[in-house]
Amino acid sequence: MSLVIEDPRVVEFDVQTDEMLVNMGPQHPSTHGVLRLLLRTDGEIV
Repeated sequence: MSLVIEDPRVVEFDVQTDEMLVNMGPQHPSTHGVLRLLLRTDGEIV
């Protein structure tokens, strides 16, 4: 892990993360198949 500082007010870490696709659908049975939500996550960022 390396420390990356571009702006002195912002500190970010260069961390290896895996991208993950998560299906998130409606909870009510009448909307199944009508609406599809696909979330793309990169580590903890959604």
